[in-house]
Amino acid sequence: MSKRYKVIAYGGYDGLKFPDLVVRFTSGYAIPLHVKQDEYVPLQILDPFDIQKSLIVGSLGRYIKGGQIIVEDDEEPKEEKKEEETTKIETLKQEEPKKEELPKPTVEEPKPQPQVEKKSDEKPLTDLSQVKTYEDFCKLTFFLKIEFIKKHADKALLQQILEKTNSPQLQNHVQIRLSLID
Repeated sequence: MSKRYKVIAYGGYDGLKFPDLVVRFTSGYAIPLHVKQDEYVPLQILDPFDIQKSLIVGSLGRYIKGGQIIVEDDEEPKEEKKEEETTKIETLKQEEPKKEELPKPTVEEPKPQPQVEKKSDEKPLTDLSQVKTYEDFCKLTFFLKIEFIKKHADKALLQQILEKTNSPQLQNHVQIRLSLID
């Protein structure tokens, strides 16, 4: 017969904390176990070695000795449980599923995005010293545009960029730069 461990003492909002019993996820993420009052310690999701160690020198053993957890014997052998589960699965397979028509989800048409400032047939500029007009500015990549704005001091060109660009990030950088130039 296997044993079950039931939490009978209130342990706060998260319940009793077991810092030495860790729940590991397939992604590699691991968190310490928390069990609320009147719930059982989920042995099936824990490492058996960790459970044994916790019983001997860890939090599970301390909680049992302190009376926060009681040990119960599992009434049904595991073999009977497996038989019950298989009969439930078989009865579910035998029942014919009801065909219900679910409402079709409405798909919203994507809104056409405004034309991006960069034209696809032109190669992007990489030399900031070649930028003399707004059209040259449009040929830069996004990060080069930010760098150009931070280094450039021509108020007229910066004002033109501020008025014609649709990017809030670029507009913000231009406004900051204009305030620093004044």
